[in-house]
Amino acid sequence: DNDSDDDDDKESEDYALEFATMDDALQFCEEGILGAVVQQDHQLAERHGFFDTPQLKACREGYFVAKSVERGSVLFNRGESANGLYVVDSGRVDRIDSLRQWTGGSIFGVDAFITNKPYTYTAKAARRSKLFYLSQASFERMKEEHPELAIKLQEALLTHVVASPV
Repeated sequence: DNDSDDDDDKESEDYALEFATMDDALQFCEEGILGAVVQQDHQLAERHGFFDTPQLKACREGYFVAKSVERGSVLFNRGESANGLYVVDSGRVDRIDSLRQWTGGSIFGVDAFITNKPYTYTAKAARRSKLFYLSQASFERMKEEHPELAIKLQEALLTHVVASPV
């Protein structure tokens, strides 16, 4: 009977994880939970996300650049010149001066991109994230090469700005 208790202790020791900080442990748990739904989130973002029309998918494929960023990466700082906008494919980005968060299918940096003024907040990756980035230069190129796509993108961005919470 005593031997079975020892076996139970050995078995549980085999599965123990240690973390340097509580933040690391919480991040591990969040990523484990979210990892279980990443595929579902990605499918939902494809169906209901920003790139939900053939024209917007063409914009993404021809002019947006896919970027992978690590947790803690600052994408831009408040006051910096707006050089582009981002669409979250997976992961999460936080606005560090508020509770605002962006996840799959969300767009951020749009206000500064449209007005060509500096960013009004700092955006930081809350976890490893995959983003699509559109630079001002790529947008200008789109306007020259495919003006009809640029118009569709502008319409979608304006719709997003009007529908987004503050």
